[in-house]
Amino acid sequence: MHMYMLTAFEVHLGFEHLVGADSLTSIVARGEQNLVCLRRFGDRLLPAEWPEILRRKMNEIGTVSKEEVERKRVLNGHPPPSRVLARVLRFLRGLGS
Repeated sequence: MHMYMLTAFEVHLGFEHLVGADSLTSIVARGEQNLVCLRRFGDRLLPAEWPEILRRKMNEIGTVSKEEVERKRVLNGHPPPSRVLARVLRFLRGLGS
């Protein structure tokens, strides 16, 4: 999981699902999610600042850019997502044979 952005009431996270062991590990799925801190005011939900303890922990983790995540992944010997997708598609096509 990577934190791409953190604001007073929103965090943008990136996820990768890895399959394999050590040097054979491949990314088979990626996703992103925005989380927003909301508080109820009467009958409305409005954006609110993160509770201090969460904000402190998220600041400790720090944010990274998508490019930095990709660069580290390639430096660690993982294939680019397009090659992983091509492998997954070949596998799925093979199931239909």
